[in-house]
Amino acid sequence: MRLLSHYLNVFSLVVAFLLWHSVALAQTSASPSAEAAEYMIYQYPGMTLVVIVDVREAEFDTRITGPEGTLVSEANVPGRLIGPVYQYIAAVDTPRQLMVEVRPQQKVQRSRISMKLLQFPRQDPNAQLQAKAYRMLSHGMERVYRPSGATWAERTSSLRNAARVFASMGNEEMQLWSEYYAAHLVLHGVGDVLLARERARRVYTAARRAGLPAIELLAALLEAESLMREAERSVGEQATARYEQAHPLWEQVAAMAEVLGFENERGRSLYRDGIAYERQDRLDSAIERYEQALAVIAPGPDQELLNTVRATAAAAYERSGSTSGALGLLEDITGDLSERDEAAMALELAHNLYERGRLLNETFRFAEALPVLERALTLRQRHGASEPWGPTGLELGRSQFALGDFDTALNTLNDALLRTPRARAGERYRALGALASIARDQGMHAEAAEYRRRQEGAAWAEVGRAAFLYESAMDARARGDSAEALRLLGDARTEAKGRDRLTEHRAGLQRCLLLRVSGRGSCTPQQVRESLAVLKRSGLPSLEVEAGLAWVQLLQREGQTDQARDEVNSLLDTVQFYRERLPGVIVHWHAVNRGELFSAYLELARGVSALETLRALEYIRRLEGIVPQERSPEDAVRTAVQRAMTAQPTAIDVPSRQAHGAIRRFRERADWGNARPTTADIRAALAQLDRRTSVLAFDFSGERVHAVTASQEGARLHRLADSARTRTRLDEAWAAIQAPEAVVEPLLDRLGADLLEPLADVIGDTILLMPSGPVNGFPLDALRVEGRFLAVRHRLVNIDSVIGIQPALEALSSDFGLQVFLAGNPRAGRELFSYGVTTSREIDAVRDRFVGDGLHIVQGVALRGDEFQDGRYANASLIHLTMPGRVDLAHPDDSRLLLSGERERPTADFLRPADLRSIPVRAELAVLGGTAFVDRKAPYFASQLGLLHDLNQAGASRVIASLWPLDDERSATFMEAFYDRLVQEKDVAKALHDTRKALLDAETGPNLVQWAGFQLFIR
Repeated sequence: MRLLSHYLNVFSLVVAFLLWHSVALAQTSASPSAEAAEYMIYQYPGMTLVVIVDVREAEFDTRITGPEGTLVSEANVPGRLIGPVYQYIAAVDTPRQLMVEVRPQQKVQRSRISMKLLQFPRQDPNAQLQAKAYRMLSHGMERVYRPSGATWAERTSSLRNAARVFASMGNEEMQLWSEYYAAHLVLHGVGDVLLARERARRVYTAARRAGLPAIELLAALLEAESLMREAERSVGEQATARYEQAHPLWEQVAAMAEVLGFENERGRSLYRDGIAYERQDRLDSAIERYEQALAVIAPGPDQELLNTVRATAAAAYERSGSTSGALGLLEDITGDLSERDEAAMALELAHNLYERGRLLNETFRFAEALPVLERALTLRQRHGASEPWGPTGLELGRSQFALGDFDTALNTLNDALLRTPRARAGERYRALGALASIARDQGMHAEAAEYRRRQEGAAWAEVGRAAFLYESAMDARARGDSAEALRLLGDARTEAKGRDRLTEHRAGLQRCLLLRVSGRGSCTPQQVRESLAVLKRSGLPSLEVEAGLAWVQLLQREGQTDQARDEVNSLLDTVQFYRERLPGVIVHWHAVNRGELFSAYLELARGVSALETLRALEYIRRLEGIVPQERSPEDAVRTAVQRAMTAQPTAIDVPSRQAHGAIRRFRERADWGNARPTTADIRAALAQLDRRTSVLAFDFSGERVHAVTASQEGARLHRLADSARTRTRLDEAWAAIQAPEAVVEPLLDRLGADLLEPLADVIGDTILLMPSGPVNGFPLDALRVEGRFLAVRHRLVNIDSVIGIQPALEALSSDFGLQVFLAGNPRAGRELFSYGVTTSREIDAVRDRFVGDGLHIVQGVALRGDEFQDGRYANASLIHLTMPGRVDLAHPDDSRLLLSGERERPTADFLRPADLRSIPVRAELAVLGGTAFVDRKAPYFASQLGLLHDLNQAGASRVIASLWPLDDERSATFMEAFYDRLVQEKDVAKALHDTRKALLDAETGPNLVQWAGFQLFIR
């Protein structure tokens, strides 16, 4: 009776405690927290306590402290996610309050934490027998600060002793809990997989017989974990056998967890089964399991587990060739991390962004990788002071290098190298190679040699010794040392023999070309054709086009111009295909070598006719303006190319053949046709021009500038001034035009004499200029012939293409101006934090001429990106933007227009080229009134104009842009006069010309800046 009374007292205390505990939880369960949950309990004199804590499906520590924070007990079971933790507290002689602190190792809802309290009177022998069993059980769960095999063995022994005592009392449930935890520590502490598996099987059988499903589940889970550990330590057939044994166990655990409502464990078991399949290289089965696991875990609260599975699945997708699947999962992780506190999640988010960027780089999506890696680097630098950010910087520099942004890449890579551990030798070796290539391309030969010296000293250099010698030979060739280049190419071939077949043939083909160019000999046709065939079938697009260019140059040197012409056209088609349908695979090669490629093409074209030269210039513009198609190839094609690129030289043959086959099959079924214009297309376009209109194009690729003039009557080729000298004078004139007090007329006279005077008899009243290189974004009609500006006697219109030009020269429609989108940033140049109402005279000038229901005006703080998603922008016949902006001539995608900030977020936002391309418009005219054209270091053939061409591609048939910004007063004066004429005449070219000419005629002083900066560009 006394014993029954005692247990009733214990039961009452537990019930009372749980009632209090439920109130505390009800107050806090709404918010997830990884912080400790604290509970206060009371220990009476002579009373032994057992605290039972459980956090559903989460690992945790418990810490019990007494008065003044003295430590009483601390418990942790490594690897435990299901099942309670028991802590024994010995009886004391005086009463005391105890604090129980539960610390989950991840964020959990407070409702997932439960606690029970058992009391055993010290004077009751029967109660103390139970207390003894709990003491041994608790000892096995105490936190271990200096773990060793002996420590874990001693803990395991204590748990087994507890099981014996519970068995002697007939408490089968606690006996099996003790046996289970003993087996758990055998695996997770002692590391004995065979003994753990044997004991887990025994516990499973007993728990199944006793009807204890939770212990049955955990025993099956432990057996599966033991099999996985054993498989990891085995090789060959034994490992395979253990993984095969684990599969049905994982399925069983998942099914039992579902019945018991352990959804995380169900998902985790499916995930671990996927890992087993992946380690057997059964990727399809692994991915299927990962997808099943994600479907189970995603609705739950465990974001850490969800993101772990996503990351593993992403790697499996990558291995299987499904890049899109991998990127999708990594983007999901980024989204989850971004929604949480950035400071807390910064390094995890930075790591995930780094992985996304790395994967994008590996699959040649460098433009997509760039913003991802920039964000990753910012997070690393802001929050990761204890961790080097160098590897992230190297990956970012790789993107910049591949995209041809050499100046930025040079700085990024150099900074990142200082912060990259030397242990990451492979990444350092690649970065130093990129730096050497940049220095070579920019003519910094001493710097290139120093980077090569450092690269050669890297431990990883021996892996690619032949390739290193080949690049060193290209350095020597670039600095004009043919003898050294030939020697290094010979060394590269010798080093590559039998080890690196592709480098052997690369070096052989370049050696043949260099021998021919330097007059030191030649190779046999058989040698050349063998190397050419091997490289074209390499499955590596950059080697294919590199070999094609070398072959064209060899044919030119040998005087086989007809064959060279056929080959260069075929090569350009290949370049177009890769840039359009497999974007990224030759992006760096194209950035570095397009000068040589286009020079060879234009030289061959000039040897045929003026019409052929005009056709070549037209085709080059199309190639430069390629926007990758949405119908990109399936991941298998990119993956095949990537595997060929990353294969060891001695094992390249199989992946090379697979990549070549994948590309060939894709090209055959890609619904792809080259965009090469024909001379018939050019003739047909010229025939539509009126008698007073002519086409003008310049070619700066040779030693002399060549000009092509064309009209109804045909085309003529003109050999003009020295090319290098003319480029220098154009740059000087550009700087002088915008410099206060500069005397610019003599420069404009010399340039007019060089470029225009020889053409005076053949150019019409209207000149359709196809600008490229130094005249791209230059006011050519500001040049002077016989002391007069070209703009006085000729209308000049910049065109993107000869073919299909006629519609854009026609008058505007009768309903032009009924729908107008007018946007400006009147705060430009003013105090950023001033939010008073301000006006712009230019905005007022446009508004006053198009007043009506169809006028839509956005300015000031309202000027945000979402305004351009509005139908009033898309459907406007006139788009006028007074937003400050830059048109970057060297890097068109870096162009931008300034949007407005907000009161809460006043930093600048921008409208970029990709934004404009993505919004179809119907505008007959778009005006950019505040742009400045910058960075004239563009290549001689560059013809793309960021923002302008993007508006053209979006649907705007005509664009007027300012080459340099004017103040609001002068810009408004120009626009008032221009729109007054345009409303009357509906002819954009004529209205612009008449406005400029009126300013010239009314000149009271130097006003070139006032009229010459507004230029018309038509699609």
